[in-house]
Amino acid sequence: MIYKIYTACIAEKIYKHLDTNKLLAEEQKGCIKNSQGCKEQLEIDSVVLEKVHKDNRNLYIAYIDYRKAFNSVPHSWLIHVLQIYKIDPQIINPLQQLMKKWTTTVQVKVKNHWIMSDPIRIRGIYQGDNLSTLWFCLALNPPFLSAQQNKLWFWCTLWYLRNAMIEPSFIHG
Repeated sequence: MIYKIYTACIAEKIYKHLDTNKLLAEEQKGCIKNSQGCKEQLEIDSVVLEKVHKDNRNLYIAYIDYRKAFNSVPHSWLIHVLQIYKIDPQIINPLQQLMKKWTTTVQVKVKNHWIMSDPIRIRGIYQGDNLSTLWFCLALNPPFLSAQQNKLWFWCTLWYLRNAMIEPSFIHG
């Protein structure tokens, strides 16, 4: 319980920093306050597609579906992305220490007793707190900002993500 309160406070500080400095790409609706996230993006897509169809124009869309998304972001990148966006080291350092302790266990009931696994180290982002979604969006933020500024860098970043076990998929229409 204390962990969730702590990460909620950290998430709020990080979000305020990102929002004040306009550091989140607009495409990152999943963690922007007062946004409906993916639902809002799908509504925008629907309106755009309707307009394109009505005007008989061509449109190419790329959707990225990440397989085991939260598990696929390396801890080193999570820390690096906080540094890229100049998050206070007094926030980064405790998070780095907490990441070393991220574990889970598997419990199975066999007849009348429980069997528990040894602790399993968490790869990627620890899920289930207020920080996890924001941190995940932040980890993916550089490619989105790069796409706005430099198309070549965006494609190189996608290539990197694909080879880092994040599997983008594309739909063209």
